[in-house]
Amino acid sequence: MKRAYRAADVRRVEAEYISRGVPLMERAAHAIAHQALQMLKSEHGAYGRRVLLLVGSGDNGGDALFAGAVLLARGVQVEALALTSSFHEAGGQDFLHRGGRWITELTRSYDLVIDGFLGLGARAGLSPEVQNALSSIKGIPTLAVDLPSGMSADGEELDQSSLASDLTLAIGSWKIAHLISESGLGVAELADIGVSYENERPTLISFEDSDVHDLLPTESVSDHKYRRGVLGVIAGSETFPGAGVLSIRAALALGIGMIRTESREFFSEVPEVVTAAGKIDALIAGPGLRSLSKIQEQAVEDHLATGGIVLLDAGAIPFLEQISTEHRQNILITPHHGEFATHFPDFSAKLQSNPLDCARSFVGAYGCHLLLKGPRTLIVSPDEIPVVNMRGSAALATAGSGDVLAGIIGNLMARTGSIRNSAITGAYIHGKAGESLTAGASELIEILPFALR
Repeated sequence: MKRAYRAADVRRVEAEYISRGVPLMERAAHAIAHQALQMLKSEHGAYGRRVLLLVGSGDNGGDALFAGAVLLARGVQVEALALTSSFHEAGGQDFLHRGGRWITELTRSYDLVIDGFLGLGARAGLSPEVQNALSSIKGIPTLAVDLPSGMSADGEELDQSSLASDLTLAIGSWKIAHLISESGLGVAELADIGVSYENERPTLISFEDSDVHDLLPTESVSDHKYRRGVLGVIAGSETFPGAGVLSIRAALALGIGMIRTESREFFSEVPEVVTAAGKIDALIAGPGLRSLSKIQEQAVEDHLATGGIVLLDAGAIPFLEQISTEHRQNILITPHHGEFATHFPDFSAKLQSNPLDCARSFVGAYGCHLLLKGPRTLIVSPDEIPVVNMRGSAALATAGSGDVLAGIIGNLMARTGSIRNSAITGAYIHGKAGESLTAGASELIEILPFALR
């Protein structure tokens, strides 16, 4: 599991170590230098290769200067470009002592750029002057110290410009931007500098294979179909008849006791569907619908009245407004960014620049669970640490993909009774399967069982 923290929390924790004399900057510098040497490797080694340091006035600049000194001792040619009027004094002295050279303009080519310009406390974005000054380094492999310059550590103003990196070395801990940014980071890796965050509550977390497997429902040979979960489905329309079929097939692909629907009108090709009335453990409503009919709305309310849990997708999402506050804790809505902006315009102003804060504000106001679909899908639940799903690929941007996701999550809700865990696990399985996707949503369903392995 990856745990990310706000910049203020990172600074506070690191300050405690520094006050005890722990050499965090020295450790960071050696980690940066080690990574730089890996990136510089050729058949002749790193000796004689040329590295440019982009240096600012903060600790990132100090990290870069000390790392430059380590590289100089290994025979690397290192120059530093100061992008501010001041810089880390001790780092600068060590850099010069080892034979480093300051420059005022870029007049030669380099094998690697180490970006130590802006750090934790910097605001998002780069000034036009800085962008112009750095235009000549485009195309040179770049290693970012903690974060690419111009990227906010707390994931704010993600729509602002930043210096693109090939590899970002997170120093000591993951920051929110490492998990939520869609581009600019390159490959992100974590450098351990001996700082423990075990007593800190993360602001954002991301699950990995082992974490997800711990959340999967367990089964026994003695289980019968009602114990394996019964899922109700309200989906499909004349305009989008296949949406409900995709949701149901996705739920079936992962194994479930029974699926009940209103009728067989759009599901004649799915023989497993049961239309007889009866108990259900979870309900999904909305795939393929522009809105819910009065009868369908009543079915949702009746299920909620019994303490049941509901997933509202697509055309059913606006019905959230009509549901009483006391029942919203049992509801998950699954909009993509466009649907969210359309249905909840009061919360959409920060959707592009700060989706995490936008999602948290929405859940705080409505009291439901939110799965906000996107390249970095967010799962936010009341009083819980938000989760970001980092699995997936561009191939998932295909018609029916969201219907498949609804079926996966519906399956898990019916089998586990947990909305949050089902959303986390469902998004992960969907994303992981999507990494092998070459065609459309029907192929995605075929891949699902393999994503659990």
